[in-house]
Amino acid sequence: MKVSQRVSALPVSPTRRYLGLAKEAEGKGKHVLRLSIGQPDLQPPREYFEALAQIPEGRIPYPNASGLEEMRVAQQRYYARHGIDFAPNEIFVTDGAMGAIEFSILATCDPGDVILLIEPFYSNYAMITHLTGVEFRTVTTKAEEEDFVIPSEETFEAQYCDGMKAILLSSPCNPTGRMYRKDELETIVRFAKKHDLIILADEVYREFYFVERPFVSFYEFPEILPQLVLLDSASKKYAVCGARIGTASTHNKALQQSFAKLCQMRLGVSASEQQAVAALGNVDPRYHEGVREIYRTRRQVMLDAFSKMEGIRYSQPEGAFYSLVKLPVKNAEAFVQWMLTDFDCEGETVLLTPAGGFYRSSEHGQDEILISYCVDEEELKRALHIVNEGLKAYPDKK
Repeated sequence: MKVSQRVSALPVSPTRRYLGLAKEAEGKGKHVLRLSIGQPDLQPPREYFEALAQIPEGRIPYPNASGLEEMRVAQQRYYARHGIDFAPNEIFVTDGAMGAIEFSILATCDPGDVILLIEPFYSNYAMITHLTGVEFRTVTTKAEEEDFVIPSEETFEAQYCDGMKAILLSSPCNPTGRMYRKDELETIVRFAKKHDLIILADEVYREFYFVERPFVSFYEFPEILPQLVLLDSASKKYAVCGARIGTASTHNKALQQSFAKLCQMRLGVSASEQQAVAALGNVDPRYHEGVREIYRTRRQVMLDAFSKMEGIRYSQPEGAFYSLVKLPVKNAEAFVQWMLTDFDCEGETVLLTPAGGFYRSSEHGQDEILISYCVDEEELKRALHIVNEGLKAYPDKK
């Protein structure tokens, strides 16, 4: 039987590649601590559960394909608190941020067109471009060159080609934790304006920042608004990853028409989850202040642990809840496997994510890992202690 080569050729998600080995290790009696995936461990606000409990019994019809009115209004109000002005009919509800990203690429690109990514990038970006038949080029940022700073406009020009339609990036960045400054975003805006490119701005981590300067949205550049799609999700900012509610928002009328058609094709997103997530619009804004403080503390725990590890190189993440770390090993993939199969510290080990999948070229990321600090302080301290002990014992170091 023949199956789709398009799907079988998809790379395995780097954050999930070693879940099987982790389960095998647990089956052999090891306790596996997980620093591999950005899944918040915090309790969602009570408003979410209260809204679910209030849904009456009765018929459950298809929802409005583009999103329930209360969900779109809730997102409108959330954006308004941040100085962003979208009308409800300019906001489209999707199956998580990934649905918003997929729709955005389908709406902006035809098969064979090109999209520009900032490298390292969220690994699912590459998976979606592959599935949609879209090529991608990359502008590379590096930790050793000023902590993943966006390079010059000339670097972007070197990657431009006929058929390029859009730029897709996240800020704060998954996986680097970099929160781009206004002058860095200006570089991207000028490049996009010059070549009439759509900016697909993945801002799902906008509530997670740990530096004095404020988060800057692409929406703050009036000249790019006709070419802008803002992508958002409830998953991270309210710790409801399983709800799968995202949004794509734009003032561009042609893109709105395309989003409406794509939403109709998918028949909409779960009505009950939309109602529950819409209720999160009533959450006190101080909720995010408390969440930021929790992650700020965890970030410091992580950085303190890094300072005690010999031979590693790391940057200080400014947002999100990830850090890319360069290890003194020849191959991070082999190290991650070894930690699960051949190492334990008093019966415990750690599941990590090798970083090669966050780059296009195999020359990057081969000695790097991603660490997610979505666990409580004590577990994070313990896990990073085990990683340090593993690095000391690992036989194939540089």
